[in-house]
Amino acid sequence: MINCRIILVFFVLFLSTSLWAGEINSVVSEGNNLRIQLSDKSDYKIIPTDDPFKLKIELLDAKPGILIKKILYHEGLISEISAQPTQRGSIIEILLAEPSSSQIKTEGNVLVVSFNPETNKSNEAKLSKIIELTMKNNRIDNGGN
Repeated sequence: MINCRIILVFFVLFLSTSLWAGEINSVVSEGNNLRIQLSDKSDYKIIPTDDPFKLKIELLDAKPGILIKKILYHEGLISEISAQPTQRGSIIEILLAEPSSSQIKTEGNVLVVSFNPETNKSNEAKLSKIIELTMKNNRIDNGGN
């Protein structure tokens, strides 16, 4: 009878650990890169969002770990990061100080998120051209003065 209970306990522990591949152990911000250390390798997918200041990543079979509490950054591109548990794992939400495109890669048990701030140079160039044309038109209307 005792052996059955012990076997049952080990079976339950084994089953529970196989359901969760791991959890988030640490988060390190390095310039425009964010390194998310997991206890075990986990699959991920990006959740589409219309907000250019937000990135959502679903980690499959991973608990939020240290990200159950929000981490705030007072400098740099990343404003805050947090994670919420889901039935399939966790959803990491990263808020940015400015719009940015991102690339994600894995290095072993580390998820590396690289951000590339979107520049407004094309908009600035268009605005500069509009101002230049407006000034030319004003000079022509005023007789070239």
